[in-house]
Amino acid sequence: FRAAFNIGESEKIVLCVSRIDYQKNQLDLVDAFARFAASRPEYRLVLIGAVTVEAYGEKVRQKIAAFHLQNRVTVIEGLRPDDSLLPSAYKAADFFVLPSLHEPFGIVVLEAWAAGIPVIANRVGGVAGFAVDRETVLFAEPGDPEDLKLKMGALVESAELRGELVNRAGLVVREKFGWERIADDLVGIYQCIVRKT
Repeated sequence: FRAAFNIGESEKIVLCVSRIDYQKNQLDLVDAFARFAASRPEYRLVLIGAVTVEAYGEKVRQKIAAFHLQNRVTVIEGLRPDDSLLPSAYKAADFFVLPSLHEPFGIVVLEAWAAGIPVIANRVGGVAGFAVDRETVLFAEPGDPEDLKLKMGALVESAELRGELVNRAGLVVREKFGWERIADDLVGIYQCIVRKT
């Protein structure tokens, strides 16, 4: 992954995997990263996702330029879900950020948990329904880049916090979202439907 996108081996990676549009709110993440990275030159922000709203994608590019982050932010458009580079991006990352303004579920959080990396997410929608603040995730307030920057700093500064988040999230993703559990839940749903007919 690093070689494919010219990311140095010594660089630390802040990862966001989401289509690039207003809902996913990469503008706030770029803003927060600019504040966070001002005193942390070893970090690089990597945004992976198809640009589904071109005007928004242009705003993200303009904000990156306005903060002079062209050499600190990598935008990767259009990796397919089955691209082998995607799991390697998660494995290469130091932590994951999902800055969405609303989120029906947030499967990328589960992907990050499964990859063993800590997660910061805005406290919205489905993510707030299955994640617990300071146990499996660090929640930030939507629309507040300063809060997001503070959460990034807190995560980087505490190895203990990172370890606790990774350990607890790993248990949750295996116990509640593994294929065996999902299959059992589906069977239960079908059995319930059959009993009612």
